[in-house]
Amino acid sequence: MEMRYVSTDNTGWLRVKIEPAGTVVPLPKYIKVSFDERRNGRDYFNIEEGVYKGKSASVSQKSESSSWLDKPLPTYRGPVNLVFKKGERKLVTPIGLLAVTTDSSNPIANGRHPIQLPDFPHDLGRSYTARASKAMTWFYLGTGNAISGENDRYLHPGRISAGCVTVTDISKWDLLYAVLMISRASGGKNVGTITVQE
Repeated sequence: MEMRYVSTDNTGWLRVKIEPAGTVVPLPKYIKVSFDERRNGRDYFNIEEGVYKGKSASVSQKSESSSWLDKPLPTYRGPVNLVFKKGERKLVTPIGLLAVTTDSSNPIANGRHPIQLPDFPHDLGRSYTARASKAMTWFYLGTGNAISGENDRYLHPGRISAGCVTVTDISKWDLLYAVLMISRASGGKNVGTITVQE
């Protein structure tokens, strides 16, 4: 099998079909896949990272001579390490300090949290896409999968926070997204960590 990565349109997501069940799921840009074969107008592959790691899938050909599964692989960087200073409402990132907020009555806990590869497009980001084309791509902060209302803390752009790490420098979200999407920690699930401090 040949290693490739998911390419997308400007949304940053590609809808693929899990095989053989036929369930359609979104994959984010730059996810590594192992290409298997091209058959009957579809490309078949195995997902090597993220929420659907280990699943077999297929996607329609982009054209007769091109695929949504691109090569060669981009140059991935090591894990990113962000620091959220709650008192200062600042996020220390590889692209500089960003203004952030969280819900003071329901803040994310202090300590170090994993930053996962994106799970699905978040519709609450849609109203910000004029200023950040990847505003619907959020990064879950935790282990396992997000459970709404229980441990659904994310790193995302926006103006309102329900306890997430919310980047209010919306115009800089796409720059941060670009760094996070090519960052990798070991295990094929996380891009790095965020340390939350008072």
